[in-house]
Amino acid sequence: MRIACISDLHLTGIFYDDFDLVDEFLCSLADYGVDHLLVCGDIVGTLEHPERAVDLLELRSMLKRYGWYHPRRCTILPGNHDVRWLGNIERDDIRALRQRMPKLFRGNKAYNRNRYIVTKVLRSTCIIGLDTASDIVSAALSSGEVGEGPLEELQRLQGLSPIRDRYVILAMHHGPQEPLLIPPLEDREAFWQAVDREVVDLIICGHEHKNWRRPMRGVRVACVGGFADEGECLVIDVDDSGRGTSRWLRVHAE
Repeated sequence: MRIACISDLHLTGIFYDDFDLVDEFLCSLADYGVDHLLVCGDIVGTLEHPERAVDLLELRSMLKRYGWYHPRRCTILPGNHDVRWLGNIERDDIRALRQRMPKLFRGNKAYNRNRYIVTKVLRSTCIIGLDTASDIVSAALSSGEVGEGPLEELQRLQGLSPIRDRYVILAMHHGPQEPLLIPPLEDREAFWQAVDREVVDLIICGHEHKNWRRPMRGVRVACVGGFADEGECLVIDVDDSGRGTSRWLRVHAE
């Protein structure tokens, strides 16, 4: 099983205009032998370009064009730009991502009309996706929060043998690292208390526009937010026994 992980596309804005880049990347995924695409949020760049519906529909068209618009082939999680930060706060629509790409969100467990959790068992791999963007109440619009209900569900899922026996990827937009220059995950300590180090093999996040991998509190963590800037995605290979390795793959020139 090969999974390609990217984040923070920010398709339109004064700093990014990456439709051609993303189109080329999606077209090439089959050549790289990728089985599943994981996108950890911030598809759009709404601070500079509030008409995000156009961008989401264009991405959906690209996913369909290259055969990735299917829940077994693609997992998308929301970032703060996708659901909250629109430049014009009165135009917020925190369900826009799910409404524009309904096929990818079928079967997700909802905790209220805004927040949900994704669980996908894909051969020897399990992806658990946490929505850190859709229901944050902080005044800092770019901060994140997992929430009490999803954290309880995460603990329950980690106890299930069909999940424990696989390579477990925990994915989210806001990372669990110490908040320095980026807006934080508000319930970071509660998140770490909920993570079972015996079960979770790798945490994938975005939000920070950099690519890095490092051990953190006994778990390997990778940020894939540098896709647009650094020209690389993270590729995870999981064998039939549930053992995984990861590496950076250059997908375009800087």
